[in-house]
Parts: sequence; C-alpha cells; structure tokens
Amino acid sequence: LTSKDKDGLDTIRHDTAHILAMAVQELFPGTQVTIGPAIEDGFFQREIARSAFEYEKKINDKSRIVVGVNDFIKEDEEIEIPILKIGKEAEEDQNAKLKALRNTRDPQSVKLALDNVRKVASSEQNLMPPLIKAAHAGATLGEIVIEMKKVFGEWNETPAF
Repeated sequence: LTSKDKDGLDTIRHDTAHILAMAVQELFPGTQVTIGPAIEDGFFQREIARSAFEYEKKINDKSRIVVGVNDFIKEDEEIEIPILKIGKEAEEDQNAKLKALRNTRDPQSVKLALDNVRKVASSEQNLMPPLIKAAHAGATLGEIVIEMKKVFGEWNETPAF
C-alpha cells in the first residue's frame, strides 16, 4: 500500500488519526476520543457546563479570587447598577425604519437575491457573496435567515446537564 492508491491513502489517514488521538490523550488526560459529530453528541455543551462548574467552584472555595465578588468586599457598600430600559418609542422607531426600508427597496431584486441565497445554500458554493448581495438589495436579516433555515433547518441542542 502507498499513498498513491486509494486504499493505501485511506489506511494512512486511518492510522494517522489513531496516532493523533493517542497523542492528544497523552497531552490532555481525560480527553474523550469519539467517532461522530461532536456537536450532535453534546460534547461542547458538556465541556462548557463542566468548565463553568469548575470556575464557580474555584470562586466559591476562594482558590480563585475575584476582587469585589469573593474577596476585598466592602460589606456596607451599596452598588446600584442601572437597568437598561428600552421604551416603546424604540420599538416604534425600528418598526418605522423597517416599513420605510420595505417601501423603498425593489421587491423583485430582494426576491431574486433571497432565492439565490437559498439556491447557493443548497450547493457547495461560497454563500458569502449571495448574502452580501441580499443585504445590498435590502433584504432583512430575518428574511435571509428564513431562506437559510429552509435549507439547513434549525438546530435545537439537547441539554447535557
């Protein structure tokens, strides 16, 4: 077998993957080596949850000091954090801008641009140029996302904790 023929190349790739996995486990004990999609298996969500738990534990046992949170706290100090309040007028202003955009853009250009987003998303082509063209045509982010969802669907992650 050589790297010049398909079977040889497949064998080399397979063996190299095993060697790489062993090296990763040697360098990072506890690493989980699996076959399959890491996102669907919940790897990233579990790792983020584990990391957040470890961080919180260190803060709680004071092995990690966060000034003003778990040490160097003025007991009688009152901290007032202003809450951002977005008024009804902000919503009305955004709706007016959206209505103005929809009234001034060329509906046919937007439709063609969105159709192209969906078409290219269904292919192996670079999706960025059609996205930029759709934005320049006046398509909204929501309209673009709807077209992409038609192709890619919508991911709902399964909670891992």
